[in-house]
Amino acid sequence: METDMKKKILAVYDIMGIQEFIFGSNRLKENLGASIIVQQVLEKELVGAMKDCCGDEHCHVNWQADNSSFEIASHDEIEAEVIYIGGGNAMVAYQNKPKAIEITKNLSRRILEQTGGTLQFVVAYHETTLQGKNFQDDRKAVFRELKKNKYQFVQTLPLLGIGITRQGDTDGLPAVERIWDKDVKRWEYFSQSGDGKREQLSEDVESSSGTKKKYANPYDSLRPGEGWDFPLKLDELGQKEGDHDIAVVHIDGNNMGQQLDNVLSKISDYNQAVKTLREFSQKVDDTYENVLRDVIKSLRVGLKNQTFRENFELTDKRLPIRPIVRNGDDVTFVCHGRLGITLAEEFLRALDRVPEIRISGQTIKLSACSGVAIVKSHFPFSRAYQLSEELCASAKTKAKILAKLHNQEHIIGNWLDFHIVQSGITTDLSELRTRFYQISSVQEIQWKSPPEPLQYPEHTKQPGMKYQQYNLLWRPWCVAGCDIKDYQWDVLRDIYDQFTNKWKRSRLKRLRNTMIRSKEEIEYLEEEFRSRHFILPLCFGDSQVFRDSHVFKKDKGGRNLFQTPYFDALELLDVYLPIPEQQGGKE
Repeated sequence: METDMKKKILAVYDIMGIQEFIFGSNRLKENLGASIIVQQVLEKELVGAMKDCCGDEHCHVNWQADNSSFEIASHDEIEAEVIYIGGGNAMVAYQNKPKAIEITKNLSRRILEQTGGTLQFVVAYHETTLQGKNFQDDRKAVFRELKKNKYQFVQTLPLLGIGITRQGDTDGLPAVERIWDKDVKRWEYFSQSGDGKREQLSEDVESSSGTKKKYANPYDSLRPGEGWDFPLKLDELGQKEGDHDIAVVHIDGNNMGQQLDNVLSKISDYNQAVKTLREFSQKVDDTYENVLRDVIKSLRVGLKNQTFRENFELTDKRLPIRPIVRNGDDVTFVCHGRLGITLAEEFLRALDRVPEIRISGQTIKLSACSGVAIVKSHFPFSRAYQLSEELCASAKTKAKILAKLHNQEHIIGNWLDFHIVQSGITTDLSELRTRFYQISSVQEIQWKSPPEPLQYPEHTKQPGMKYQQYNLLWRPWCVAGCDIKDYQWDVLRDIYDQFTNKWKRSRLKRLRNTMIRSKEEIEYLEEEFRSRHFILPLCFGDSQVFRDSHVFKKDKGGRNLFQTPYFDALELLDVYLPIPEQQGGKE
């Protein structure tokens, strides 16, 4: 029988409140600085805590090294070893629980000092021998404990100020630093958290004491060269005078946890499983970084086209894009409003072109979904990010239901959803779409019923996944990676191209405005189009939904679907700007 002396500790750390911490300010500098802090909390601070408590010779932190082996299982002199760090969490093996608790306390102090209590984490411990067992069983056990600890976690707030305390200009917390802003020529006041976020950027900052600091730029590897850099303000994304639209783009991988579980379930050796987990984490991280780099280079090449470049007001060779989060399969960037959908499309196509990654003799095809929120530059940034997350989740839900309905569960594909915010919003995505994209809600009449929801299983009385559909929306669309004909992005692109190449702008606006009105007005407009030989763009070919002369589509049996793909294309008119394929032009 195994003794307690042989047992070790498997620990998982998970950062809490990442989105609120990163996107809690409308200042791009602070968003970026907060993102860097989140990356460093585990990659730098956890590793630093391990070295403080164990010394360099008694801890292994270089888990990314090629052919790195799992040492702590067979070497008692090693007190702590990183298994992996990524995606906002980390897994560490310890010789004993007292050492694990000591390092956790050290990490907690480090995070508190750096963020002033605005960023927190949860930890879970699991006792194991690390040998003679299945790693996947231990991994599931410690994550179950982590989930329970999250439910029991009591959220605390940083210490607030008193009546004579000056508030930080960006977060309302007590100010601890005064910094001269040379652009607006005045002093600005920052809390400990806000000041820490600013300090992460590659710029000189002058404090009230007259000292200057300079920090390294962590996004150097993503810059396309030739002297080009990323902007530091939301108003520097290439907008011309009177143009204030920006796009927040969120991209997240599909079924990453399930794919990792599938790989690990076929490996019985503990050391090999740890090595596989490390390899999986590193390859996913490298793939998404390379794809984002390729997208940025594609934009840079497109800007060599003079006609394309004239759409932007580029100063100081700053690109109209700024990466904010790149952590494993989680990517978020902000860009010019007319580039959000384009760059999300470019990313998903580039990801689909990446060959399957091979790990421990098994192959994995990576795919992702994206949500694009197009808002004004002074729209609450945290709400814009939350909307992009909801859009990404919308794309994932629809993709998974359709994959099941078409018996293609292993081929989800790369899907995209988008939303254009015309005014301030205080509600979630589903309520927003019900209000503005269900005709009965818009006109307060019942001349059309909402389209039936997509559901799996198809029988409505059985529990399962469900996706609400709307009269005026066909999206989300599949950009690449699956062959479900009715929702291919190329169909939307073709409708868009036919509209922009063959239809006058005034006629398109009339079509868009009429689509949300009465049944009689739509039928009258359709009859007028037919009499003047204006045929709606062809779409869907021989798929389930066939082309006819009606705005709202019907299936082959003539049953009204009360749903149209044309409104999606009409909404693209002002927000979609494809990158030209031509590689040339004057600078």
